[in-house]
Parts: sequence; structure tokens; C-alpha cells
Amino acid sequence: MSCSTHSHHWHYRPGQSLTLGRGHTTLASFVFTQDEAKPYIHPLRSPSGIDLTGFRPSDHPWHRAHWFTWKYLNGVNYWEEDKQLKSEGVTRRDGPETVAFDGDAAVVRFNLVYHPKDGEVILRESRAVRIDPAGDESYTIDWILGFTAVTDVTFDRTPCDDKTPWGGYAGLNCRMARTLVNYKAIDSEGRIGDKTMHTQRARWADLSGKSDGHFDLFAGVTMLDHPTNPRHPSPWYVWSQGMGFLEPALLMHEPMSLKAGEAMTLRYRVVLHDGLGEAARCESWWRAFVGA
Repeated sequence: MSCSTHSHHWHYRPGQSLTLGRGHTTLASFVFTQDEAKPYIHPLRSPSGIDLTGFRPSDHPWHRAHWFTWKYLNGVNYWEEDKQLKSEGVTRRDGPETVAFDGDAAVVRFNLVYHPKDGEVILRESRAVRIDPAGDESYTIDWILGFTAVTDVTFDRTPCDDKTPWGGYAGLNCRMARTLVNYKAIDSEGRIGDKTMHTQRARWADLSGKSDGHFDLFAGVTMLDHPTNPRHPSPWYVWSQGMGFLEPALLMHEPMSLKAGEAMTLRYRVVLHDGLGEAARCESWWRAFVGA
């Protein structure tokens, strides 16, 4: 099914994907086929068409561009995958998706379950992803992730310490395209550069880079943490050495738990933009997101 709104157009393949295009350029393709363990968005491009995401890169083939993954649930690894692209823990779609168009925007909703291989479901999720193409120099993706524990669940990660400074990750991720170079990172607290931002708390963070082979074409991703999220303002995973990676890492400093029957909701907005991240612009996006 196809749908056009002004200069944008949508292509919906039931049970497979929803794709946003502008002219002849695909801006975002949300892939949620049952064949994929973890739904993802790729390609993901800036409004002018600059590639922003990398999918299954050789250094981390389980990185799915722009996607959500827990690391450890009750000690079982749901993140890394084997050569058959399977994790120790299973993330599985549960039932069909629904797609609704809201003006220019589209909203995809579906459920997921989490369980060990050959084990019972321990966690359920209701997911809504809203893609809004409004704006000439930016557009947004909202993630609303509602989790309900079926049994007692402990959410954990690889600790981030002197031995594993790259630890701390779990949650909503963006693995940047290899064609982006010369990264600049900023956050809501005035920090500049991944070394000062990594593990630190902020309301939002931006990672932007130059499109390789172009003299002055920059584009980037701003991720916004909602005040209702647990542990807001979130610690951040920010990396630009050898690869670009951005994540609001709510488990960075310590694990968290839900008792059976308890629930939590995570809300994030992701802004895809041309140009470098600018503090005033990022702050205005965050204030619009939270209604401030």
C-alpha cells in the first residue's frame, strides 16, 4: 500500500516494513518482519539524503542501524548474536502490526515478547513508533516502549569500568554510517566530545558527522530523553572513535529490576537533521518534545 502526503510518500508492506520517501530518496525504512528477531530502521537518512546508519557492520554484525535491544535479562544475553544471527535470549514479535496515518506522520504499533531459548516468556512489550516527516532540515521518530514483567526481571549490562570502558550499553541505539567522519558530539549540559559525554547524564545528546567525500556536508542524530523515563536525565553512551554510536543508556551505572506484574514505559524522540548539531536547536527540539 502506498500513501502520499505533500512531497513525502509512504510505502507499507503488511507484515514486512513501512518506508518513508521524499522524491526518489528513501529517508527511513522501518523493518518489522517476523523473520527479523529485532525490528530496526535502515536505511536512515537526513532530509537531504545523507546516510546516517550502518546495518550489520563487520565489526558488530548484530548492530541493526537504529533499533532497540536489551543486553542481559535475568543473566541471559539478548544483544550479541552467533553466526546464524541468533542471540542467547529470544526477542520475538507477538501478533500482527497496525499502521495508522496521522496527518503527514505514520504510527506503527506491535507487541514483542522476550524469553530464553526453550524458555517461558519473562517480559512483554507494546511498542509504538511514530515517524513524522514534517520539517525541511529535520524530521522525527518517536519511540514509546511499554514493558510488563511476566516474572521478576533484572535488566543488566556489561559494567562500564577501567577494564571495559566500552560497557554500559542497552536500550535504544543508533549505529552511525561508516561514510560519516569528523564527528562532533554535544549534549544538553554543554559538554563537547564523546570523551567528556560518555557515561554522563543529559536531557539530550547529538552526534553529527561529515559525509565522507563531501567538503562541507554534515548531518546527524539528536536523541531526546523524556522526563518521565526512569533515571532521567539518562546517562549516555557516546562513541566516535572508529565508529559512531549513540544511546541513552539508562543501565549505564547500575542494573534495574521489575517485579512480576510491574510495568515501565520508555519514551524517546530522535531527530534526524542536516548540518551539525547546534545546542539552541537541540534544546528547542527537546522542549517541544516535552511540551515545555
